[in-house]
Amino acid sequence: MGLEKRICIACGKEYKAVISSKQKYHSSLCFRQSKKKREDWILHLPDFSIKFNFKCKKSQIIPNEYIKPLTNKKKEINWILHLPNFSIIFVQDPSSQKIQNGTKPERIFYEYLQSKGLEESVDFKCQYHILNYFVDFYIPKLNLGIEVDGDYWHANPKKYGPNDILKMPTGKIKAKEIWKKDKIRENRIKEKIKLERFWEQDILNESYKNRLNSILDF
Repeated sequence: MGLEKRICIACGKEYKAVISSKQKYHSSLCFRQSKKKREDWILHLPDFSIKFNFKCKKSQIIPNEYIKPLTNKKKEINWILHLPNFSIIFVQDPSSQKIQNGTKPERIFYEYLQSKGLEESVDFKCQYHILNYFVDFYIPKLNLGIEVDGDYWHANPKKYGPNDILKMPTGKIKAKEIWKKDKIRENRIKEKIKLERFWEQDILNESYKNRLNSILDF
């Protein structure tokens, strides 16, 4: 049987494999480490749904899309990892009230909007879909999106330096790289709507209220 050079999808090393084989890893150790990393990544996801786009032959009678709710259980993780060749997209269901399962700052923000007499689905929307993203809150009247940024997950500059390393479910990343990704996302969203961002610490210490009141003209 002929051999061909391949690149391990886990460690990036070059190796030789039988041309007709489906081998993707340099060694069994790479496979185990990759599987463990994917399991950890899935376990750290919030309550999302998964959209699978199966890559099937025309003769195979398998639906092009399959929606599966994710409940962070081991058996479902095992089910996911043993699916055939597919691409995977995690999408939130905008019709459900995700705020109830959101972060503490998001719930505080949500309750404050309600305390001001704003009604969900009328005066504001949660997890509003814009382009390929979701913004935490959207005020239709002002065409305004509002993001509630976690101090750790978005590397609050008041707490982290540009070269500080933060451990994410998908691996370690520098704070400046998080800022760069967030800025790209922010600029894209601003092509369609206005956008304001609030930090977790400002919501927890209630200093956000004056700024929000000014924005919403309360």
